[in-house]
Amino acid sequence: MSQNIYHMLPEARWASDWPNGQYRPETFEADGFVHCSPAPSMALVDIGNMFYRESDGDWIVLEVDPSKLKSLVKWEQPMAVGDTESTLDKAVKMPHVYGPLDREACTVKYRMLRKPKAEGARFYGISDEVG
Repeated sequence: MSQNIYHMLPEARWASDWPNGQYRPETFEADGFVHCSPAPSMALVDIGNMFYRESDGDWIVLEVDPSKLKSLVKWEQPMAVGDTESTLDKAVKMPHVYGPLDREACTVKYRMLRKPKAEGARFYGISDEVG
């Protein structure tokens, strides 16, 4: 059995229709893959603040079972998201999915905790498991 990986996304994207049961983030065309994390850790909080702090709305964390993906997962150094360079430690290997996420491989596991916009909309943690 493979290790589950994690991906954060706006809750509205999870609730929306996934064409053909597949999800591609907005930066997929530019990046060529879906950025994921090896654990639901504070690294996701850092990623949220590095790349998505200016975004609106609530964010969630998906647990992804790689054995249910139709796409290849590669473990590589952290890379830019769109035009924003990563400041994560290059020695740490991150899972990158070279294709869309298949909905049947994903489960909503956590909520990203975030301060209100008036307080800077900074991510500050991850909730206990949901559902």
